[in-house]
Amino acid sequence: METTLYAFRKDLLGSKSPVQEFVSGSESEAMGDDPSSYGPLKRTREYDVPAAIVSKPHILVADDDCDVCEAVKEVLDEGGFDTACVSNGELALAHLREQPATAVVLLDLMMPLMNGWTLFDRVRSIPQFAGIPVIVITATAAYWGYPTSQVLRKPMGRNELLSAVRSALARGRVPQAAGG
Repeated sequence: METTLYAFRKDLLGSKSPVQEFVSGSESEAMGDDPSSYGPLKRTREYDVPAAIVSKPHILVADDDCDVCEAVKEVLDEGGFDTACVSNGELALAHLREQPATAVVLLDLMMPLMNGWTLFDRVRSIPQFAGIPVIVITATAAYWGYPTSQVLRKPMGRNELLSAVRSALARGRVPQAAGG
């Protein structure tokens, strides 16, 4: 389900999504779908998504704990956000490249392949993403230090999560000095 909203956004913007590529195989023939017949509002398996979804702020959650991702996604989706989840820093960077309009990143520190500290440094080193507000979501102790002052300790409450995301959105992207 994590990629469903992402796939619809890509469809609405006119490029082929992973869901369409999956559906364009033998399963689509069994389902009677013809991907070449998709109009401006693409149809995937279950329902059409109105263009209004594009205006929802896009939130990226990078956490390798699928239970945390599902819970955070559910709360944020119910709060009116377009939420995507990834399980490591490498996938988070790939997602940011595909979704440069990401409004906020929620970042776990202890992840495989690329941890949260490295991801934070990489995001800040890419001018296109450097100003995106980042909120750390972690169960680790502060003695390792946090890359940002915005930290939510796991387990966090629903209101605490929504408040932190709304606060980050209100501040918006941090302007970056010319040259990085």
